[in-house]
Amino acid sequence: MMSDAGRDQPTLAELRRPCAGRGDIVDRSDGTRLRVISAGTGPQVVLVHGFGVSADEWNLVQPSLVADHWAVLAYDQRGHGRSTLGSDGLTAAALWRDFAAILASHDVSEAIIVCHSMGNFVGLGAMGFWPELQRRVRGIVCVSPVTGHATRGAPAARLQIPLVRTGVAQRVAAVPPVGRLLARANLGPRVSDSVVDATRLVLCEIPRHLAPLAAMLARESITSALPAIDVPVTVLSGDADRLTPRWHADTIVERTASARLVPIPGVGHMVNWESPDAIIAAVQEFRR
Repeated sequence: MMSDAGRDQPTLAELRRPCAGRGDIVDRSDGTRLRVISAGTGPQVVLVHGFGVSADEWNLVQPSLVADHWAVLAYDQRGHGRSTLGSDGLTAAALWRDFAAILASHDVSEAIIVCHSMGNFVGLGAMGFWPELQRRVRGIVCVSPVTGHATRGAPAARLQIPLVRTGVAQRVAAVPPVGRLLARANLGPRVSDSVVDATRLVLCEIPRHLAPLAAMLARESITSALPAIDVPVTVLSGDADRLTPRWHADTIVERTASARLVPIPGVGHMVNWESPDAIIAAVQEFRR
């Protein structure tokens, strides 16, 4: 497989490209409608995105997995992308129930679950508090994980969460010279200009209605659920990640039954764009 060093740097157009596949909707009892994209054939992979983005953050990872003969399922979490937000709001329990509904509605079995950032709070939280979900899972890949208490030891998060909640971050990011500086706080030192610009645009587009979710991630934790995780876990952590510091990864490794840490040198928070081949390689390890 091509290393990230040998991979052509993605263009901004490629980083803004939606994931291709078959679209459908999972309706939830509170009125939420979850948009789902399915592509490929083979063993199943479920992609769980992070805060403020959508399933399209996997636009470098998803097509590579499809080409490697995986059946890839990605969805927009409630209030994100093209999914709506129902009456249950943006609580942890609502997000966990959505994750469980996605697995059930698409008959997920023996899957690899890949979670990025807040997606780890969702996926690990659901599988830890409701261990019966693990019967559908063969392994988990945690990418730049957030386990809760999101501002602890994280200067970038302490800065950005209040700015996002008030809409200041979105307005600042819309001014390219300043917005690029804000974006770089989420990235490693050697990223291309296209990754910086794509990250800046993501910051511009974070919906204001996600403010309660940002507050919840700073206040709550899934640490108590981690000992119930009883499937193999690979944790990918960029050593230049200032948004989700290493203690989240270490907590997962220490508290789950079978986890290993894979540090990624020189990479920040956006591993999905900075080092997508690291994610693909971690998924492929579960096939061997």
